Amino acid sequence: MVKDKVQFRMSSAGKCPRALSAELLGCETRKNKHGHKQIFCACADCGKKRWVNIIAGQLKSIHCIDCGRKKAAQTLRTLHRKPTFPKGTVDNPEIGDIRYGDEISKQSTIRHIYVQCPLCKVQRWVRYIKGQARCTKCRDCFNKENRLGKKPPNWKGGRIICKNNYIFIRIYPNNPYFPMTSKMGYVSEHRLIIAQELGRCLETKEIVHHINGNKHDNRHENLLLVSAQEHRTDYLSGYKEGHRNGQKAQNQELVTEIRLLRLQLKQLRENQNVR
Repeated sequence: MVKDKVQFRMSSAGKCPRALSAELLGCETRKNKHGHKQIFCACADCGKKRWVNIIAGQLKSIHCIDCGRKKAAQTLRTLHRKPTFPKGTVDNPEIGDIRYGDEISKQSTIRHIYVQCPLCKVQRWVRYIKGQARCTKCRDCFNKENRLGKKPPNWKGGRIICKNNYIFIRIYPNNPYFPMTSKMGYVSEHRLIIAQELGRCLETKEIVHHINGNKHDNRHENLLLVSAQEHRTDYLSGYKEGHRNGQKAQNQELVTEIRLLRLQLKQLRENQNVR
């Protein structure tokens, strides 16, 4: 047994009840897989019981991991950080007050400063990093200014091409044709062009057809408004031929580009051989 060799360290104030060896001599002891002696005792602060190593006849620590981290953070504040003197209290802070995270019910222990948003005047705690607030604006104001402004990141002008090869345009609720949009606020460009010509929103049963079969060709003369039944019956006769002609025109353009590229490549090779 290790009972007679155990000597427990007392705190500097001498108020730790678990520092008395008489109270802890009856605790259970064991050896871990590395052969180190351990004793099953409670934390000096929170009372949580755990196994603690015995080193040189003394406990390795009288605190658990969580309480030990808090003690270490408090020590760093007193030794390495400048003290703060807030004007207000924790419940009623004033703008400019600086406090640590655990004082204002934050998970982190770093310093926070109480600031006011310059746009909506909302007051809140913000992280205090390198002598200044991380961000003075609140989240809503920051998103409005940076993500919904004139030049937000990843903005492509509100014009995108979907997987079905149709072009869609972004419109907003103040637009009279907003009822035609999807959940994301986009409407197909060819349907929007016909709706603007008619001066009304198109119904779901009304279909706008591309005459030449090219879905990117949204010119007015290439669009035709038909019903779903007409589109289904007439597609095999007239629309199919127009679709083929449109595909042939696209293929012809690609063939012309390929020929030009081959000619340029041939000229480059001849220039290299001459040198």
